Amino acid sequence: MKKLAYITLSVILFVLAGSTYGLCRDKPNLYNLFRKKAETRVYIPPIENLSGGNKAGVACLARELKDALRKRRSIRFDIVEREEDSDIIIDCSLLSFCWSKDDPLDLIMGTYAIAYDLITTENYAFQEVKFTVTNTKKNKVLWGERLKIDLTRKDMTEDESIPLINKKTVKTFMRDCFSKNRIKDR
Repeated sequence: MKKLAYITLSVILFVLAGSTYGLCRDKPNLYNLFRKKAETRVYIPPIENLSGGNKAGVACLARELKDALRKRRSIRFDIVEREEDSDIIIDCSLLSFCWSKDDPLDLIMGTYAIAYDLITTENYAFQEVKFTVTNTKKNKVLWGERLKIDLTRKDMTEDESIPLINKKTVKTFMRDCFSKNRIKDR
């Protein structure tokens, strides 16, 4: 009986330690790859709009992405105009965008929280964007992810929602792809 308890405890500790130290982590981000470089040259091709609507702000998304890369201080990015001059390519496809006058019911717990969500009406925007970061020299995909971003606000028109959701999308991309890991480097 003691041996079974010991084995069970060992397995639980191994699983918990594995997820903490990156043994079970999905994908690494690219912070450690670019943090020591003096400058990383980036090419951003025109963003492809696959959402089927012309209302989605592709130009606004490209502008937000370029601004966020320029403002990044821990990794220095230089945006170039030609693919041949770059170290990496950040490819972006806008897969879907929708705006609604009424937000959907949130998945929340508790009777009062559900009742409050039912009686309040907020505007809702949703955007799905696929980002791919590719090494130009080796033509190897370094990082890729589909981001699903939603935004609820009171009194937000469809035109007002586009820059807000693009800002949130780029912020999420920068955090997931180029942010520092909070775990000590090994």
